[in-house]
Amino acid sequence: MTALPSSARDILNEDAGRVAARLTADQLARLSGRHVLITGAAGFLPGAIVDTIAYLNTHGLVEKPVRLTLLGRSAEALRRRHPWAAEDPGVTALIQDVSLPLPPLAPVDYIIHAASPAAPRSFMADPAGLMAANTTGLMHLLARARQDRAAALLYVSSSEVYGTLPPEQFPTSEDAIGLLDWRQARTAYAEAKRAGEAISLAWWRQHNVPVRIVRPFHVHGPGQDIDDGRIVGAMVRLGLDGRPFVLESDGQATRTYGYVTDATTAFLKILLSGADGGLYGIGADGPETSILDLATEIARLFGVTEPVRTASARPQAGSPSRVRPNLDRIRTELGCIAEVGLSEGLARTIAWNRAVAAEAPAVGHGPERWQRIPPLPQAVPAIPDLMEAYAHGRMPRDSFWKSMARHHQGLDDTHILVRDAVAGMTVTGEGATITLTNGLRLGLNAGDIRGAAAHVLNHGHYEPTELAAFQATLATTRGRFVDIGANVGWYSLHASLHAETRTAGILAVEPVPDTRMLLCANLARNGLETVVKVAGCALGEASDTITLHVPEFTGSVAASRRPLFPDQPNRRVTVPQRTLDSLLTESTNGSAVGLVKIDVEGAEIFVLRGAGATLERHRPVLMMELLRKWAAVYDYHPNDILDLLAPLGYVAHALTANGLEEISRITDETVATNFLFLVPDRHSAVAAAVSTALRTLPEDNRP
Repeated sequence: MTALPSSARDILNEDAGRVAARLTADQLARLSGRHVLITGAAGFLPGAIVDTIAYLNTHGLVEKPVRLTLLGRSAEALRRRHPWAAEDPGVTALIQDVSLPLPPLAPVDYIIHAASPAAPRSFMADPAGLMAANTTGLMHLLARARQDRAAALLYVSSSEVYGTLPPEQFPTSEDAIGLLDWRQARTAYAEAKRAGEAISLAWWRQHNVPVRIVRPFHVHGPGQDIDDGRIVGAMVRLGLDGRPFVLESDGQATRTYGYVTDATTAFLKILLSGADGGLYGIGADGPETSILDLATEIARLFGVTEPVRTASARPQAGSPSRVRPNLDRIRTELGCIAEVGLSEGLARTIAWNRAVAAEAPAVGHGPERWQRIPPLPQAVPAIPDLMEAYAHGRMPRDSFWKSMARHHQGLDDTHILVRDAVAGMTVTGEGATITLTNGLRLGLNAGDIRGAAAHVLNHGHYEPTELAAFQATLATTRGRFVDIGANVGWYSLHASLHAETRTAGILAVEPVPDTRMLLCANLARNGLETVVKVAGCALGEASDTITLHVPEFTGSVAASRRPLFPDQPNRRVTVPQRTLDSLLTESTNGSAVGLVKIDVEGAEIFVLRGAGATLERHRPVLMMELLRKWAAVYDYHPNDILDLLAPLGYVAHALTANGLEEISRITDETVATNFLFLVPDRHSAVAAAVSTALRTLPEDNRP
């Protein structure tokens, strides 16, 4: 055996390097530049995974650094286990109980869920928390994996799920099923892990979340808590303290003992290359060693010559007499083999603990060191989740106050958002309202991250090019404005600022019921309930009942007759459909129509096919967003719209930084996606006004 490094950090780094050397080039490429969320990151096994990813980053073994979000309940524990992380801008700490909903995070590519008490003295003291971590917490993570379309979620289960097995099921394969008595306190751990496996597989089967499940057997190594009551740690503690080696059982039960580098290699290979829905046992499949022989070897490594004594002639209550895995699956599928023998692994574990004890005063294993390390950047749970956790006793008062203080700071910082088109914000019992510089008021729907309100807060403006063209058009046209695909009313609200349009009438068409409620709320905020008429229907080529698909994450701005985002969960909404001709005949009494805005995510051609009489009679200006990719979903090309409108005298004009640009055909080289359709002998003033407005836009707002 080679000489061991002299420092605790060097031992961890050497172990991390061993793992890194066993990852394939393809596996390293899959990690490159990715965002990995690891729960329980201060713990033994997940901590070793963090060490390995840090090694990959610092040694340039991945083309782009891997970003890490480390979730744990204790900031001090995270800083103690990973002191380097406080200085790494690619690491974020998330200090919360895993059973709480996750706060907003950058999209996550890989998730490793290892947050769960594993030592009997820990999980028996908090069996409810144990269950919550492996059920509620797991489902939060599965939902995040589904939302972010993560490449994989690795659920860390346990070999304890096998329960009591008959002799013929040793060595134990992943297909073995044993008995568990759920009434016993100690089996809470195994039952929690069984529940977690069932939940993971359910999300894989129903929602196609790519889950992989790992069942560690006995693993030891640097980073292990030697005071958690498990056998290797307990014996190392006796050796460090110079106390006699005494077992509390007869020592005849047998186990196999894997080393942490072999386990970490398996974790990462399963995460990156395992089968979706796969179950993998990991550990060592030999040698099978009695607890007495294990204790004797640890005593030998400490230089103790006295025999290990046993304090009981009986086996330990509730503990299996034999544990040995069959690792054929992980060996065959992923090429994982145990490389570190028992004696070497124990020697490295002892050396690390000796180094930790020797370095504590000098390098900061005492609390005074951690006070000088800057805190990791932290995300914070949402206010309702914090309030619920505190109300139900899951969060101490001081932690609740500190977490809420960060939200209070966010409120205090809202003045930063007052810029460009935003004049201010107010908060009432009904939520937050944004006041624009033009006096309009817009409700904030925090869940709609792509909506007008969120966008104007994030960027100071919303669709400035289209809005400039829209306002210039209204200033030079007469007649009613029809807002098709009104969403929450951004354009209908702005139309109300034009006195002549306000008098002529505004018709907002929004078929999705919950979006229409937000539209009506915005109209009420501005006293426009009687000014803007709202139609709750879709528009198409015929009267009918249709189904709209609303993608869960992209939101109502992408509601459409066909799913535009099939990789997202889509909520289906059944709505009535009418033609524009019939709707206007009923709602406008034949009054002139000056401008029609159509933004229906690719279904524009169907709206136009049901608007022949309106277009023939009124020749309104048409404002449309035309995306080739959405038109393709409906099996047509935007040029089909140009061909449909040409016999009526319409000419397409693209919105550009230099003004309106006449377009005869839309090709793959066409950059513009927003167009005005004008009839030249009727809309020359519109063309001039819009071109002037576009050319005078601030440079940052130009198309």
